[in-house]
Amino acid sequence: RPWLGQAAFQLLARSRVDRWFRYAMADATRAPALATLARTALDHGACFCLPSLFQQYLDPRQAPPPVPTLPTLLVAGLADRSHAATDWNRASAGGRDVTRVLLEGVGHFPDLE
Repeated sequence: RPWLGQAAFQLLARSRVDRWFRYAMADATRAPALATLARTALDHGACFCLPSLFQQYLDPRQAPPPVPTLPTLLVAGLADRSHAATDWNRASAGGRDVTRVLLEGVGHFPDLE
C-alpha cells in the first residue's frame, strides 16, 4: 500500500536501528556506534527509504530497473545475514561488465566495516 510502509518504517525506525545493525554486521560489537549515528540522522530529518525501494521494484506494474551500460563494481559482505540467501552470480548477471568483490568476514556495510 502506498505510504503505509513508509509511514510504518518512519515510526519504527528508531526502535529497529540497534537490531538491524546487530543483524547485518559481521562484528555486532561495532553496531551500537553506528546505531547512535543512525538515530542522530533520524533526529535531523533522515528517512528510512527501504519501503519505497521495495514498492518501486516489486510492483509488477512498474518497468524493471534499467540494465547498467557502464562497468559496474558490486561489493558485498558475505557475513550479512540479511542477504544470506542472495545468489551473487544472479545479482550481478544483468550488467554488461560487472566485477564482483565478495568479502568474507564483512557484513552489509563493506564501506563502514
